[in-house]
Amino acid sequence: MSRRRALPAIVAAGLALTLSLAACSSGGGGGGGGGDDSTTGATGEPQSGGALTFAASQSPGCLDPQQLAQAITMTVGRQITDSLTVQDPETGEIKPWLASDWEASADGTAFTFTLIEGATFSDGAPVDADAVKANFDGIVELGARSLLGATYLDGLVSTEVVDPQTVTFTFDEPNAQFLQATASITLGLLSPATLALTPEERCAGDLIGSGPFVLADYVQDESITLAKREGYDWPNALAEHTGDAYLDTVVLQLITEPAVRTGSLQSGQVQGIQDVQPVDQDLFDGGEFSLLTQANPGIVTGFVPNTQRPVMADPAVRDALQVAINRQEIVDTLYNDRYLPATSVLAGTTPGYLDLTAELAYDPETAIELLDGAGWTEGADGIRVKDGEPLTLSLLGGGPESTLVQQQLAAVGIDLQIRQVDAAQYVEIQSSGDYDLAGYNLTRADPDVLKAIFSTEYTNVPRLEANPLDDVLSEMSVTLDTDARNELAGQAQQTIIGEGYDIPLVEQFQVFAFSSDVQGITLEASTRLSFYDTWLEN
Repeated sequence: MSRRRALPAIVAAGLALTLSLAACSSGGGGGGGGGDDSTTGATGEPQSGGALTFAASQSPGCLDPQQLAQAITMTVGRQITDSLTVQDPETGEIKPWLASDWEASADGTAFTFTLIEGATFSDGAPVDADAVKANFDGIVELGARSLLGATYLDGLVSTEVVDPQTVTFTFDEPNAQFLQATASITLGLLSPATLALTPEERCAGDLIGSGPFVLADYVQDESITLAKREGYDWPNALAEHTGDAYLDTVVLQLITEPAVRTGSLQSGQVQGIQDVQPVDQDLFDGGEFSLLTQANPGIVTGFVPNTQRPVMADPAVRDALQVAINRQEIVDTLYNDRYLPATSVLAGTTPGYLDLTAELAYDPETAIELLDGAGWTEGADGIRVKDGEPLTLSLLGGGPESTLVQQQLAAVGIDLQIRQVDAAQYVEIQSSGDYDLAGYNLTRADPDVLKAIFSTEYTNVPRLEANPLDDVLSEMSVTLDTDARNELAGQAQQTIIGEGYDIPLVEQFQVFAFSSDVQGITLEASTRLSFYDTWLEN
């Protein structure tokens, strides 16, 4: 008995547009959990000055946003760097920032940007066409070190400085996702002096950008301090004000324990926290506090099988995993009505999303039939065996869902062993292939995010051999027609789910909490915090 599907034929057409950004975070036609509030708003006249202390939930493995896609890295990167464009999280529209205007060639292979006048990096260097060229060429040179940048700039043939305020990017094929990518933090600009440093020096925090804050201090595993940059006057088109940021400093305290973060906000030690746990969210929903929530577009939280491992090479086992997991039970047990079970590899807020609820329906009887048919028989301890070997799977990473999934899989005879590691170890182990399943999610408001994980030319987390999915993902990247591109995105999702290349669990939501004196917090399209418009009410 098999639930696998053949890959649909590629549609010959052109395409329009990740962790994450061509179309919108509200488009795509999927679900949306409870409230989705992407700004704290403001109740009075903004006031300058003061220090905001914010409890972040993870310590960065690297602070360079051009290299690492970690949430804390992107949060810091958004405060210290500016991008060519910005994406409206409500409409998906791309709007001006460091670029005042842009034009794409009719065939989608060339993009010319006109830069604003007067923007500078915090070391005084001008944000001109030479600096833009140095940044984008530098990201290409980073290669695999830039997980997202490698996909954003795939096929970049040349970066031409037309004049000091004009730069043209030329690709070897039409690039449907590039304009949206220019709004990303990964393509945020760093000073040429920073680009001259080694990748390791940049990871350690030696970073200079053109943003409204500068990186003033970094104590590894303890805190990151951002200071207002004097003279900043080129905010993006979505900003609520011009000129300097309101806050004097933003201190990111690195607190990994959820209960400690919650207690720190309640006691007034910090004024904001990240990753508010579902059990604590009602504590901060009103009164002296406010919740800030937004659904993450992109690849949902789930497990990616390593198909090079003997057990995971068996499609019947992957198919059994797909239907042995009760996703609604995960939401009901661990979360609340602000969350949703996954209905595809992409979140419902992602452009090109395809609803595959039926393919992910909980069906333990079918899971048992699949495993029986593949020769996995029930052992004395309830764990299935084949050729004397137990059906034991190692999970690298994984979130709070992992323990409940472990119980669900045990019910059909699968032994899931959870291996929790820090960010640096995760990257090392994932690169080595020493895992059966890897916990994964990746934020980007564009279906091209699939290429970063599932194309054999990029990270290839499932460790696939070259296959027809590569052709679909490549075609999606060069198709300029939106409908045709969405159809290709749907084909890719059908293949990824049907072949068991991803075992999706739940849609990811960013949930922050702030004390009532914090005003003007906003989330960009990729659900990263922006503190530029933030101020403290006395």
